[in-house]
Amino acid sequence: MKVLILFLFLVTSCSGMDVYTPARIDPHDSRQITDDDIRKAYEASPQLNAVSNISVFNAGPERGDISKLISSYPFAGKIYKIPALLATGMVDNRRHPHRYEESKPIDIKRLRLIAARAHSDIVFITMLTHEWSTSPNGWVAASIIPVTPLFLPMFDVTVKSRLRVWMFDVRNGFMYASMDFSEKASSDTHTLYSIDSTEEKLKRNNRKVLENRFSLEIQKVYKSYLKK
Repeated sequence: MKVLILFLFLVTSCSGMDVYTPARIDPHDSRQITDDDIRKAYEASPQLNAVSNISVFNAGPERGDISKLISSYPFAGKIYKIPALLATGMVDNRRHPHRYEESKPIDIKRLRLIAARAHSDIVFITMLTHEWSTSPNGWVAASIIPVTPLFLPMFDVTVKSRLRVWMFDVRNGFMYASMDFSEKASSDTHTLYSIDSTEEKLKRNNRKVLENRFSLEIQKVYKSYLKK
């Protein structure tokens, strides 16, 4: 019975999240700002053409890359995916810093330089992440028999998803947009065997919702900065 109680405690209090800890986004690092930067920014008049070449840096998990979605927009010309190696010096974004180590901010100027080499007009920084949890429901009371926890629909699954996107002008660093979308979805009464597949389904559904919201908003933003 003690083993059963321990088993139930472990499987009914599960939670998780994407273990990626990307660098912080800090577009206003004062250590990099000079008087010349301020003068150029004041004189600049950021305006977009009907079609722009775009660089995209995915600062989150690889599965959260939305560069394909961005390439489908009417204003998207050539798309260049900025490799993590060029942006951060790492081969991917999976490095998880020590719990006491502060993650380094992404160098916006560096990204702009990389995007300029690709002849891009704008650069997107994107980050799609998920957090999930599993909790017991009323069926847990029927799990006193050792075998039943494997087959009873005694688990509820919840997934919280978040999509963050920043859009910069490559030439002068003007930030056209800073967007933050979130979505939460739950699904009740699942067996131990169906928890993983349910989590993945909720992630996919949340992603579709977030991408739709982003698509509507970013096209409005882009249109508002078109050259007159």
